[in-house]
Amino acid sequence: MFLPPTMPQQQEAQIQKRISEKTKLTRNLRNWSVYVACFSGGTILAFIPRVIPGAWVFYGIAKISIIGYLIAVKPQDATSESLSLRRLAGLAVLLSTVAGHWDGVLLFLTRPTWTGSTVLPLWIVAIATVVGVIILIFILMVLWRMADDKQQNPFR
Repeated sequence: MFLPPTMPQQQEAQIQKRISEKTKLTRNLRNWSVYVACFSGGTILAFIPRVIPGAWVFYGIAKISIIGYLIAVKPQDATSESLSLRRLAGLAVLLSTVAGHWDGVLLFLTRPTWTGSTVLPLWIVAIATVVGVIILIFILMVLWRMADDKQQNPFR
């Protein structure tokens, strides 16, 4: 039986396919390890003021510095994977703040609050505020992306 010779391009494509299959697990494990490391580090950071009551200033400065670094400083050779890891790290730090202070958040959200002439539980007001802020951030990100990538503007 005659087999046609494989072209160097076909061999290269097969090698790339094998490499991509082997590295897919490694990339996923790296993403999870970055998330778990940032989440656990943020949770440990959240428990420092509980052990040392005077460390609230350190806690605030550390959280603001981490989140500010993730937002403001862009990596030099930014790939989509590195930017995705930065977003994942930021999400882990924000979620670790809630996880570290879950009891305080629960006590705070069950308090009643006055809105005009009615009294609402604070969790309703908080959810409405968070949803509003998320929508505004989403709109800001879309507008920011449209300003950066003019050729990929979907609204032209």
